[in-house]
Amino acid sequence: MTKAMRLRPPFSIVAMAWLACSVAPVAHAQLTYGYDLSWNDCIGLPGAAANIDYACDGSRDGNPFKLVISFVSPYDLPKFAGAQANLNFRTQSLILLPDWWRFGVDECREGSIDFPGGRTGIGTGTTGACVDPWSPDSSGGGFRWSTHGDGGGAPGFGFLRLGFAQFPSGPIQAGQRYFLPPILIDPADPESCDGCDLPGCIAVTVVELYQDIGTPPQDNVIMEYRPINRLFVTWQGGQIGGFGCPAEVPTKRATWGAIKAIYR
Repeated sequence: MTKAMRLRPPFSIVAMAWLACSVAPVAHAQLTYGYDLSWNDCIGLPGAAANIDYACDGSRDGNPFKLVISFVSPYDLPKFAGAQANLNFRTQSLILLPDWWRFGVDECREGSIDFPGGRTGIGTGTTGACVDPWSPDSSGGGFRWSTHGDGGGAPGFGFLRLGFAQFPSGPIQAGQRYFLPPILIDPADPESCDGCDLPGCIAVTVVELYQDIGTPPQDNVIMEYRPINRLFVTWQGGQIGGFGCPAEVPTKRATWGAIKAIYR
């Protein structure tokens, strides 16, 4: 049994492993691979943004903010079946995550974050700079939000874990940029839930790509802290304690099986 290939920069990160399975030997990686994060659309496309400044006045009610993760595989994946990603949320309140960013059950903004959002208007369709790789009628996903991590720790952080899959699987090409459906953040309730005006950062820490089990060159590709252009986006300018972004800690990764269990 060989191991799934980890693709990461040469600095220390928390080791992560996928649910054990048999995989084929890996191919040589291309020069450009990894992922990026942007507001509104795929990074590099018109309308995509690195920062959102919002007046917190309810003017965007009914028009949610969109976070878009795009990715480039280092290998051709002939039976691409799905992807998983982890994100960290942090604001200028270093000790306690403000109510406006608390999306968990029984928290101030329960129900104000959603995934997957609609893909219409995102990317460049079936060709171009940022391709939609998902089948239109047989794909789905889900997410989990936790404040302060699972059961404690990492004060001042929120963690989002999401997954999206399709059946039947389909091919994606090395070196081509693709995108995940957008993450939607409802801008409503800026007055009843404090903290909308505080600068913050949102960073992607892991993106994992999955194939049907046993498909060469390997079942899954794990890209940890591997931005091509941008690891994080900012909210209200994003300066945290004078040190800028990202001020991140690693998240504990959910298994692919756990993500599949929460598909909606």
